[in-house]
Amino acid sequence: MGDTMQDIVGCLFGATMFAAWVIVVTTLVRLFLIPAYGPEPTYSLFTSPMFTWILFGPAPLFIFIGHFIVLVAFARNSEEKRRFDLKVIKGMALGFCLWLFALTAISYARIDISYVISGIIGYLLMGAVFLLSDHVSITGNHHG
Repeated sequence: MGDTMQDIVGCLFGATMFAAWVIVVTTLVRLFLIPAYGPEPTYSLFTSPMFTWILFGPAPLFIFIGHFIVLVAFARNSEEKRRFDLKVIKGMALGFCLWLFALTAISYARIDISYVISGIIGYLLMGAVFLLSDHVSITGNHHG
């Protein structure tokens, strides 16, 4: 399989994993929360910034995880691409968790924030953490 085809298949695999994530999470909410609490509180959950972030925030993570899995399975000479994907996955996972933590604090402080603005900030934070982690290691040494 050529490099371009591997990249496309990997991204499609990641997108498929993300779609499965969305389906599983929304199905679980509908199966367990609507019968327990009713449709109105569940609708409030679906439109909350924290739930929206849990649902849609991992999209780039799934894309890179799918790409990484395909690289590991099919690519013979792409160690550099694998290392890059791992850096992206680690940085974005940390950014995702940091924003989830921040949204939890924002929620407990009863501060209203638009779920669209929340998503934008979250994706920017994920990118920023990746970019910073690409230049500074855990020990504080600069990589260039």
